Amino acid sequence: MATKQEILKEKLGEYLQADKVFKGLILDQIQGVTRMNRKAIIRRLWALQRGRVPSTERRGRKEVYDMRVILALKEIWEIANAICAERLHSVIE
Repeated sequence: MATKQEILKEKLGEYLQADKVFKGLILDQIQGVTRMNRKAIIRRLWALQRGRVPSTERRGRKEVYDMRVILALKEIWEIANAICAERLHSVIE
């Protein structure tokens, strides 16, 4: 991933100064080297131009249960002979 980012940073200046035909050629080059989708390359170049760097924060839903709860639930599940979740509800009590 870092290598792709370096390639995109290297080609950004050339891409911004190019006309429509040469932009297409630059995209073809990047696409051949990185094996990325053409539209994804354009989005990444656009983000780099505006100074946005890829976020390292975790996306998606927040964690509901911490590791202690997960380990306790897994222990109950193993004691109950790995039964399905529907039947496990009655065993938890």
